[in-house]
Amino acid sequence: MKKLLYFSILLSILLSTFSCKSDQEPSYEYKVEEFQREGATRFENRLNTLANDGWSYVGELTANGINGRYIVFKRKQEKGKQP
Repeated sequence: MKKLLYFSILLSILLSTFSCKSDQEPSYEYKVEEFQREGATRFENRLNTLANDGWSYVGELTANGINGRYIVFKRKQEKGKQP
């Protein structure tokens, strides 16, 4: 009886160990948005729209003259979906 109990415990430990999700880094997709000189309200609206769609700010990619910037955003890529 004890052997069966030990076997059951060992089996449940092994199954729970191998059924855990892997610790792989998530895949990301990236998006570049051009921001020109605009009012603060337009910036806020655009940033809130991007955030609501799951995009997070990464940083500035490059300048587009003195009035604009290309900004990079990222979000976790949905499984099975290619950007």
